[in-house]
Amino acid sequence: MWSKRLAMPPSRFGHNCFSDPSLERTYSFAVPDYRKQEFADTDEIRRRDDLSIAVFDDEYRVRCIKENFSKATIEPTRSYLQSFEGYIGT
Repeated sequence: MWSKRLAMPPSRFGHNCFSDPSLERTYSFAVPDYRKQEFADTDEIRRRDDLSIAVFDDEYRVRCIKENFSKATIEPTRSYLQSFEGYIGT
């Protein structure tokens, strides 16, 4: 088994160039077909102040949603089935 590693002493870090790390997050919204156009533009979604988003109750996921959709009400859920059946917060 081969492993690729970057091995160098910390004193060399200032002499080398590294690319910036990148991470892309994608989000999806489960909405009825007749409303999908309302959720086609991320900037429009961010501007909405009447949005409630159910997200799996995980600290990282909740934080990411809060950071990206600050106007939305975040509804942590233990099961996505709860959000589809309307049992958020139970």
